[in-house]
Amino acid sequence: MLRICYFMIIVISIISCRNDPIETEEIEACGFSNPKEELVWLKDLIAKADTDKTGKYLGSIYLEENDLFWVRMSLGTGGGALGFWFDCEGTILDIGFDSIAPKRDVLIYSNVQ
Repeated sequence: MLRICYFMIIVISIISCRNDPIETEEIEACGFSNPKEELVWLKDLIAKADTDKTGKYLGSIYLEENDLFWVRMSLGTGGGALGFWFDCEGTILDIGFDSIAPKRDVLIYSNVQ
């Protein structure tokens, strides 16, 4: 029994030391308390990613400063290293490569393990 307790303490310690952002439900952006549901373009993008079988919507979505979204998905461009900057209205502002991507502090959505 004591071994199990030690094992659980080690596992919990390792999990709590992760540097990866953790997806959370409590995100405020663009004046909304739940942008995943209230921003129509974002809700649609997540729905496509949840049902996609092509790989075009495989990736992650992050909230960055100034209510900008970094979408790390190819979205059909064929560029696996591409990401897209979106504003609150769902307009693509810029395209970038993952190597010069933002901080990625606030994970909104991911379908990548």
